[in-house]
Amino acid sequence: MVEAKALEENLKQYDWNLGYVSAKNKARPRKVLITVKNVGGTPLDYTFKFPSDNKVEEELWADPGEPTEEEAYEKAILENNIFQIRPKKWRL
Repeated sequence: MVEAKALEENLKQYDWNLGYVSAKNKARPRKVLITVKNVGGTPLDYTFKFPSDNKVEEELWADPGEPTEEEAYEKAILENNIFQIRPKKWRL
């Protein structure tokens, strides 16, 4: 347990802000490559999930109400395929 805690404390954390790209400027697509290494020696199955991947199907009679501004923004990003994650599942 102490060994796992020491490994965890040595992990680097990154915050990504790829900037705002205006649709008016017809900006070229950006490609970001992230390399992940399993330093723990235990196999890891990883899945990248979008917020919509965890939604529960609502009954037809249920009224979900109006989406929040954040929910509407996320939905627009996903519907317009603004970015892609490949692969979404892998094993380290």
